[in-house]
Amino acid sequence: MEDSNAWMVPLRGNHRAAVGELELVHVLPDPPETFTVLKAPAHCRQVFLWEGRVLPVFDLSLWLGEEPGSGDNSHLGVFRYRPGPGQALAYGSLVIEGAPRQILVSDSQACDLPDDQASWSQVANACFDYAGRPVPVLNLQRIFGVPL
Repeated sequence: MEDSNAWMVPLRGNHRAAVGELELVHVLPDPPETFTVLKAPAHCRQVFLWEGRVLPVFDLSLWLGEEPGSGDNSHLGVFRYRPGPGQALAYGSLVIEGAPRQILVSDSQACDLPDDQASWSQVANACFDYAGRPVPVLNLQRIFGVPL
């Protein structure tokens, strides 16, 4: 099979993940003002306004059990996904640590999800090896479309 373009997304806690080439829409290096959603879990307690939409902010590192960081290098990545067949595109945001970079991925790089975090299986539908480390491929519909 041909190589496919993907975005490697750095996360806090030395984690990284990938999304499809067309799923990353925008990176906000200076995160906008966020608003707290009361009684929401810590990993998705914030929302912000982006192009007339209210977007959830999901922090995968918190969800994976990392301690909250200082946020000095935190950005917000805006991602798009399709909630279901025939439905309009929807958007959500992930806390990222630095700038994503575009990479090429092939089927020959397929590997198992990281053993140290069983939670990856709830948010990723594949994994590939990149430079000797596993990189989960995020399923944005699962992250933003259903409560985790």
